[in-house]
Amino acid sequence: MEDQRGEDHLSSWVLGNSIVIQMSLRAAIELDIFNIIANAGFEAQLSAAEIVEKIPTTNPNAAITLDRILRLLSVNSLLSMSQRPCQSGDDATHQEMCYGLTQLTRHSATNKDGVSSASMVLLFSERMMVEPQYMLKNMVLEPECKPFYSNYGENFYKYAAKEPKFNKLFQEFMTHSSKLFLDEVLKVYRGFEEIKELLDVGGGMGTSLGNIISMYPHIHGKNFDLPNVISVAPSSQVWRMLAEICLNLYQEQKQFY
Repeated sequence: MEDQRGEDHLSSWVLGNSIVIQMSLRAAIELDIFNIIANAGFEAQLSAAEIVEKIPTTNPNAAITLDRILRLLSVNSLLSMSQRPCQSGDDATHQEMCYGLTQLTRHSATNKDGVSSASMVLLFSERMMVEPQYMLKNMVLEPECKPFYSNYGENFYKYAAKEPKFNKLFQEFMTHSSKLFLDEVLKVYRGFEEIKELLDVGGGMGTSLGNIISMYPHIHGKNFDLPNVISVAPSSQVWRMLAEICLNLYQEQKQFY
């Protein structure tokens, strides 16, 4: 019974510490750790010192600090970990830790099509996405509570339209998600074979529609989204449409973001 209680306490500690895991994962993406490891080879195992050599830093203790982040990720199965004799220094008996990608983080490295799941981690750990979540309890306590609006004075889509950096990250997330998941769907789904015209409402940069049309070129495609999104969508991919009614629908939505 005592052993079980001890395990329960440890599990509770992990739950309370989960935000550190999320932010360590974000830091690894921002430092390009997963791409550095991936570029060294599919099964590569690199030490913190070897990774730091690929990072533009002036911090002489960067490898020590990075190693702590990498260890945290490894104990949560986000990196594999192994030991080998130290590659630097005079003490050949000293062991150093090396790290590699796991099934969970292989998709965080950019693939041959320039796509990764990193944008999802970056988007959902952005400050403007995290702060409204402090008001989750208010959604229970207060009628008509809209956390994002309460924090920023406007809904998610209006905010994104005025913040180019955030809007770029959001569109990148939508584009990469479409490429990662739709490719798998199109391998087995044949429902588009008889379709002649396809309208993608809220189609973002037109990635999903573009992928469908590339496989089924007989389809006449139209992408339907907000003006700030359509204005930067590749016109060569799809026929673009702007409509005030679509904008109104977005603005009238009552939702968390």
